[in-house]
Amino acid sequence: ILNEGIKQAGGVRQASSLALLSHYPQVRSTIRKIISELSDAHLESPANVQIRPHISIYVVVTIAGASGSGMYLEMLALIADLTRRMSVDISTIAVMPNAFDSELDGRPEEELRSQASAYAAAQEIQAFRGGFGVDHGIKFGPNERFQSILEPGFSHQFFVVGRHMADGRDLRTLDAVIDSV
Repeated sequence: ILNEGIKQAGGVRQASSLALLSHYPQVRSTIRKIISELSDAHLESPANVQIRPHISIYVVVTIAGASGSGMYLEMLALIADLTRRMSVDISTIAVMPNAFDSELDGRPEEELRSQASAYAAAQEIQAFRGGFGVDHGIKFGPNERFQSILEPGFSHQFFVVGRHMADGRDLRTLDAVIDSV
């Protein structure tokens, strides 16, 4: 799911989750097709050796706004459900609010909302990575037919990306942050 601009869900995190749920069968079908294409990729083996495909999935999300942070856990639950019988590593690359400083310059209300959204998303991610969902029987999906449980440690690796590099360099723009990912 890719959008342009910074006003997809208007700062309302639940709006993106509701948008995902209202189109869940189509989204599920599209993701299933992509995963199938990845898992059906055949490696030729001259020695007639069977190779079990191993897939690495990288979910890139911004937790700075409502669009990504509002549907992140729901999407991860869907991907985890569709790959539960496969050899898959799911990693997350989370883009922090400071990556959007140049986009939000001069708009303090949006900047504050962005930071609040990131804080809420980080709290939810930490809770579910620690088993909160399983401990409380929380299931994701629009109905009983499409329900997924998000197991603890659902993302094998979790990368946090912002404007500032580990060596202190400032990437300055959102485009530079995206290029670094």
